[in-house]
Amino acid sequence: MKILVSACLLGRNCKYNGGNNYDPQVAAFLEGKEIVSVCPEVMAGLGIPRTPIEIVNGELKDRFGNSVDAALKEAVEQVLELVRGQGISCAILKSRSPTCGVHQVYDGTFSGRLIPGSGVLAQALKDAGAPQPKEFADILRAVTMGLAVCYRDAIAEMSRVTGKTFTSINIVGGGSQNVVLNRWTADVCGLPVYAGPTEGTALGNLAAQMIACGEFADLAAFRAALPASCEILTYLPGQESPAV
Repeated sequence: MKILVSACLLGRNCKYNGGNNYDPQVAAFLEGKEIVSVCPEVMAGLGIPRTPIEIVNGELKDRFGNSVDAALKEAVEQVLELVRGQGISCAILKSRSPTCGVHQVYDGTFSGRLIPGSGVLAQALKDAGAPQPKEFADILRAVTMGLAVCYRDAIAEMSRVTGKTFTSINIVGGGSQNVVLNRWTADVCGLPVYAGPTEGTALGNLAAQMIACGEFADLAAFRAALPASCEILTYLPGQESPAV
């Protein structure tokens, strides 16, 4: 899998102030994958550091009103050629950039105000039918929703095979700490989600030892004691906040 990535997300010091936008989550996601990193501003010869650039009435200009439109659009064409020649299957771009922003860009007043829109590279990728550009949050959102849908499908299949109706979902272990996944699972499945306990493996070992020592009669008795000993949150369909 070959992925186009904004170079600043990988730690390259190519943003306007000479720094970078290194994202450890992006770096972790990209491990083991073939990467093609780009920075249209550097490819356009604008230098590092450089005067901030925004899209002003459809034209790329720096803060002093100088047009850099032609240079950046030529750099975008170079990236498109790279995408066509390299077989890129995915693009992860830096948010809010005048070139790489996917969902929002600055409004052209250099005041820090954001508006809906795409940077020139992101828009060019969309227009060319190339792999649709994403911000990393888009990928996380897709993965998380995909897990919730998998829970729904698994429950439906278990119901079909067993003939039983399931009325709730209990997520245990470290994954139970994913608040967004818990909430989306409740919404997608239409069932209450009980999240916790988080230390599933340790509690399983403890249960075996305490039952063997006679502290609990059986597993059912141990389970009955858990709510008083561990925090278990309840996520209901359509509700934002969980109940303890």
